Amino acid sequence: MTMNEAEERLRAWQDEGWRHRGPCLELMASTFPDLGTPPEVASIIAAPPADKDPVVHAYNKLIREIDGLRDELPAMIAVGTLPRTSIWALSEPVGTDGWLIAVPFGLVTYLRAFAFIFCRRMHIVLNGAEVTVSLDPHVDDDRRAVSTLLGALLEIGWPSTVNVRDRLAGEDASVQSLFDGISRVALDFILLHELLHAVKRHSQPDRLQTTLFQEAGILQNEEFEADVFAFSLLLTRYSRSAKQAYLGISLLFHALSEYERFGGGAAAPNWLSHPPVALRFDRLRRSLPNIVAQSKEIGTPLGVTARQLMDLEELVGRYVMGVCVDMVPSSPLNEIFHRAMKDKDPSRGERMFLWTILEGLALGDPDLVMLNLANVGREVQNWQDDPNDEEGHALGASYMRLIGKFRDLLISEPRLSSLADKLG
Repeated sequence: MTMNEAEERLRAWQDEGWRHRGPCLELMASTFPDLGTPPEVASIIAAPPADKDPVVHAYNKLIREIDGLRDELPAMIAVGTLPRTSIWALSEPVGTDGWLIAVPFGLVTYLRAFAFIFCRRMHIVLNGAEVTVSLDPHVDDDRRAVSTLLGALLEIGWPSTVNVRDRLAGEDASVQSLFDGISRVALDFILLHELLHAVKRHSQPDRLQTTLFQEAGILQNEEFEADVFAFSLLLTRYSRSAKQAYLGISLLFHALSEYERFGGGAAAPNWLSHPPVALRFDRLRRSLPNIVAQSKEIGTPLGVTARQLMDLEELVGRYVMGVCVDMVPSSPLNEIFHRAMKDKDPSRGERMFLWTILEGLALGDPDLVMLNLANVGREVQNWQDDPNDEEGHALGASYMRLIGKFRDLLISEPRLSSLADKLG
């Protein structure tokens, strides 16, 4: 079966992004045969085939279950994941009647792991049609978990090698059910948001006809429009479990807000095209009364009031904010470096440094890993330039030596040698 233009572009981007993984694994195996490859790394190292891609699966389900949605979309459409975290999600026209939607694989994993941290603290009580949610707070534990999760996403582009599904196995069935529902809603929201851009054929304003601020206004209004479309459709679609749907959307925006706060997605979406995450969610909250009223008019009442949904979000949101307010993202690259420096066997410390960086390169976004290593290198150079800072000078020299070793390792594998140039 031949691919259309949108599918070809998506495949080319995926091939470009995933192609470094095989060489990284081979280099790890040939250079460090005694260290091997962690099973969790090997299990996710390949690009997900279409039938296993969570974004493709969610898209196909939406198309099957939402009447008329496919008819509104462009004739040619390609949907899938990308191994990049330099974007949030991509939605753009291709050719005369094609559209491409791509969601970073690392971001999907981050959202699932973020949801898991908080789902395990929620207790759901069913009393007829009434749903009561209570929280079992573990602020310090959850703050450390979010710190580790976010730091790895920001520096490496892959939030965790921990399989959330395996960790769920030890949780109560109600937690597993809540997590499944919330994760599904969060991904559905992202896709429906991007699909609205395709339905409306949103495109860049004519820059010859608009000023910079007019362009920002037009593009930001399109984002608000896509948010409300996804929000309203999901609450109506999950009318019998509106509280769970609202929780999923709420946790999605909390997760994105933390990502945005620390410059995720290439220093957050450009203000020209995307409003701040907090403002977007505030608009959705304010739209709740209208959505609840409209659901009654079309015969799919939500079974809850807008006030009940907002009270639920206040309970969960207050806890999430309490966890995140003083959170500082971890720095896996810094931790790897200091572990190597503290090892009593310098040779072993060096080998573990190189092996662990290769592991991050195989799992994450290679451009992001190289960028952050280069940034640290520039900062280290400042330490070395200060003759009065003996400790900084020594650490800087050690870091540059390790980076030099890593550069040589990349150059030794022709398929990875181009990455070495990005170290500066």
